[in-house]
Amino acid sequence: MVTKAKAAIIKKKRWATIIAPKIFDEQPLGETYVSEFSEALGKDISVSLTTITGDPQKQNIILTFTMTGKTQQAITTTPIGYRLTPAAARKTMKRAKSKVEESFKLTTSDNKAIIIKPLLVTKNRTKGAVLRNLRRTLKAQVTKKITTTTLENILLDLVTHKLQKELHDVLKKIYPLSTCEIRCFTLVKQKETKEVHEAAIATATEPTKEQATAVA
Repeated sequence: MVTKAKAAIIKKKRWATIIAPKIFDEQPLGETYVSEFSEALGKDISVSLTTITGDPQKQNIILTFTMTGKTQQAITTTPIGYRLTPAAARKTMKRAKSKVEESFKLTTSDNKAIIIKPLLVTKNRTKGAVLRNLRRTLKAQVTKKITTTTLENILLDLVTHKLQKELHDVLKKIYPLSTCEIRCFTLVKQKETKEVHEAAIATATEPTKEQATAVA
């Protein structure tokens, strides 16, 4: 029989405020119900940019943060993602236009693996050679930007639309664009990176059909 001295102590839960990092002026992002702040560490929270800026026109942009630290009053976070809502992405598409969608896996200057998905829409329908040139230049520009910039600064450039404008200014010289956006930008977490790496190793070591037949 368990004595009172050995009985488990039930810790009282409470609401803890989650705040954005300093680059977003430590604005409150929300609350979580925990008995210890450490319970929240490693969990993610997604909010619209409107929550941070107070600008209702930014509600179609979603930022994701992961909870990484704590103070006496709040849980601190690190930004890890940016994306357009599906409705906002669909709104950019119109008939009689050409679309360029890409997805790149790159590493930032502070050695963070990321996935970035740009979206271009031309002002008029165009053909293969122009689209290929747009894709080639887009990849070169995005690669240069990501590999020479820290994760935090990239996210700040996305929120202020600086990155999108830089790309637009270069690409419009190839063909006029009605849209130059980033549909999604996200950090590839270490666990995901490890799983992808292990899957690649497993695939590489699997015997081919011919090898299996030869062994049999």
